[in-house]
Amino acid sequence: MSNEVGPKGTHMPPGVSRCSLVDIEIRGLSKWFGNGENSLEALADVNLSIPAEAFLTVVGQSGCGKTTLLRLIAGLEAPTEGYIKVGDRLVEGTGWERGLIFQEPRLFPWATVAHNVRLGMPERGRGAVGVDAVMDLLRLVGLGDFADAYPRELSGGMAQRVALARALAGSPQVLLLDEPLGALDAITRTRMQDELLRIWQRRQLTMVAVTHDLDEAILLSTHIVVLSPRPGTVKSVMPIGLPYPRDRTSVEFNVFRQELMGMLLREEYGN
Repeated sequence: MSNEVGPKGTHMPPGVSRCSLVDIEIRGLSKWFGNGENSLEALADVNLSIPAEAFLTVVGQSGCGKTTLLRLIAGLEAPTEGYIKVGDRLVEGTGWERGLIFQEPRLFPWATVAHNVRLGMPERGRGAVGVDAVMDLLRLVGLGDFADAYPRELSGGMAQRVALARALAGSPQVLLLDEPLGALDAITRTRMQDELLRIWQRRQLTMVAVTHDLDEAILLSTHIVVLSPRPGTVKSVMPIGLPYPRDRTSVEFNVFRQELMGMLLREEYGN
């Protein structure tokens, strides 16, 4: 089975240049935590090629290394073996070309919405031009009227929109999402799913997300990666060939759901 995610360019909006987009290449990636008898192998020999503009979602059992993989791409963890390249650069620590959104918004309570977003910019971009860029981002996520509000005054969905704007403030080419919609109610979650798709298509980002929600994975993704139980390794890459926007009540959607659920059950029971 190939772990190549492609073909490239399939979901590129008309008239958009590819020059600012980046691929992600993962080769021989393994990650251990601890030493000696207390060591734990989280990931083992992960190999994956993710083309620019893909929306890739990683699914698997709890503890299979999904978040660890995301943190390795973000540069928050270092590989024990193997490497990750974003574009032509080896990942060695964090970088502005990669943005990360966590399950919790993690906003600074003492800062306004606009200030929180501005803190996501490189220091050189926080001047007068940065003020305009912050407002553009807030309008992009539908919060143009809340620049002066504080986190305590926001709903959960609004707070995650601020976190999304802050992650975009560094002009990343890759956006990493660690279950950012997991704590939201069903209606807000549906709206945020639409928001993520809109921003992905408008900003021409490469997206890598972790989720436990199979419907969400099918709804958003160009491809879904199934990780094995710990130590996690790539067991399957499923292309989702449905046009956007997707109807989760359609026969085609349910075929993907059943196939994906079957893969996960086979991994769990070793069949």
